Amino acid sequence: MSRYQSFSILSILIGFLFTFTSDAFSKIPGTDLYLKEMKKLKFDTSKVTFKEEKLPGMYHLPSAGPSTYANKFLIWAKDSRGRKLMAFRPINTTTGCNSGCTPIIFHLSLDLEGKTKSILEEKGQPLRKIYHQKMTDTDKTKLLKIAQNLPEALKWVEKPTQLTNSFTHFPPQTWTTYSDTLVKGGAYTTYRVFQAALTSYQFLGMSKRDKLNNQRGLQAVQKMLNSRPRSISELKQVISRIEKAISHPSLNQEAKAKLLAGLLTNLKHLAYYGSNKDLNLVKKSLNRKEYRGLFRFQYCEFLQSLLTFENGQKLLVDKIKETNAWPVCEYQVDSILPLLAAAELGKEDLVRKLYNEETFKKTPEFIKKDPSLLKTFIKATRLLGKDELFLKTLADMVVRYPLGDHSKVLKTLSPFEMRKLDSEKKLAEKSYREELARLVIKKDPAMSFPAIVGQRESGSIKLPFKGEKRQVYVFFASWCPHCKQTVKAWAENPKLGPSFWNSIGLIEVFAKKPGRAPVKEFCQATSLTGSKSYVCNDIVQISGSPKATKFYELINLTGVPRIILTDSKGKLAVFDYKIPHAPGTDFYRDILWLLEETKKIRK
Repeated sequence: MSRYQSFSILSILIGFLFTFTSDAFSKIPGTDLYLKEMKKLKFDTSKVTFKEEKLPGMYHLPSAGPSTYANKFLIWAKDSRGRKLMAFRPINTTTGCNSGCTPIIFHLSLDLEGKTKSILEEKGQPLRKIYHQKMTDTDKTKLLKIAQNLPEALKWVEKPTQLTNSFTHFPPQTWTTYSDTLVKGGAYTTYRVFQAALTSYQFLGMSKRDKLNNQRGLQAVQKMLNSRPRSISELKQVISRIEKAISHPSLNQEAKAKLLAGLLTNLKHLAYYGSNKDLNLVKKSLNRKEYRGLFRFQYCEFLQSLLTFENGQKLLVDKIKETNAWPVCEYQVDSILPLLAAAELGKEDLVRKLYNEETFKKTPEFIKKDPSLLKTFIKATRLLGKDELFLKTLADMVVRYPLGDHSKVLKTLSPFEMRKLDSEKKLAEKSYREELARLVIKKDPAMSFPAIVGQRESGSIKLPFKGEKRQVYVFFASWCPHCKQTVKAWAENPKLGPSFWNSIGLIEVFAKKPGRAPVKEFCQATSLTGSKSYVCNDIVQISGSPKATKFYELINLTGVPRIILTDSKGKLAVFDYKIPHAPGTDFYRDILWLLEETKKIRK
């Protein structure tokens, strides 16, 4: 199998689909850029025409904002007789990060087999890397080689963030395993260019036979991972089968990556439900070269998950005794997790023994994102007498998770410590607000929210909202269980009153039935009745129609619930706000802070 013949997990799971040609555009954007490139390649462009072809969903890249053609289409250049000369792939995607990210805009020029010939930039939209620096000519040369050679190492990756260590660093730093296969300082941009090049080749260059073989391989892998063991004995058998399958020579990297992820999931189950003796099998199974290299990010996430239960904590403590038998995650993570596990197990002497001054200079980023880890870190810093770091971490906890119960630890503070905590809370709020501000789209001019007409109880209304102070658009489906759960939690929260409901717009999409009946059923199921019936009346329905389908495509709406935020002028601010689910999070407070930070940025 050649280096181009690796098929993505997503492609295989969905299966081989047929393409169709769309006549959606009266004028295809980007043609001047394409003609210029064709002239450079010595094509006679005097009679060239362009025709778009929509790609199946499995080949799409995520969108960075409303997009009519980017990420979803190939643009074919044809001669006067309608023969294909070459193709172009317009891309307007996102790095996949949640901090300080700008859209990644570029175009690939492709030969008839889908191999990348060049990477084209739009005027005013240069390819960038860390701190928004423009890529140099040397960077672009390396980027093109990556798009043309499609390195095997990157085919293990499912999302850009797996390329970097975000556990202990901000901005995230590239894992050394990938450093040679990425543009330095431009890991996320590199991956998106690689992904566009790979999916383009998969669509145009792979034979049906190769696609079918890969599909069968993935189906076998999926069947194995879908098994539901009913005993510890069966669970061990599943683990054994996965380990044997990983070494099978016919599987490509994507299939092996799926198996490696499945192995970690089953090992976690064995650690949780098994005996102390079973923990030895877990340790043995973790000693794999993949977890020391290309699968390091997932392995680090696995280690972090062990801290949430007693047997996992025992494993982490054992890690200190048997360091050489365990893959390395990252120095700070490898140092802190066993110490936190010892704190949870009440092993005070071991906590003091494992303490490392270098490790405890500040609270690691991955700990701030998990209130349970923060709680354990606070316990450890208090135990070690690291009063300054203890108060800083406690301030992070109180600011980031204000609805959590912090009374027990707050009662232990002296008057002096309470005053010091108040000062630290101001610094923690400033830092957290800066973190939220990094979610705001950095594009000038700001992108417009696509217009569409919906229906309220009182009649039709045009989106985006005009004359209403609604900057938070919550897209939901009336039949979606997770949507019901989310909205019901808001409705039953006594702290979320009219000011909250008047600041958000509930938008029903993907309706299975016409009329307001599904909305009323949704309101009954989510407690939007009685004093909150006005919220139900204000729900906007977008009915199924070609215009609605077009609107869904423009905002890349493929799942619900989905939240989009705008600035005060109705321009897009945050294209996909992730609803926080960590215990103690104040969703509405965070939204208000984010809107305040948006106002500062969009003066």
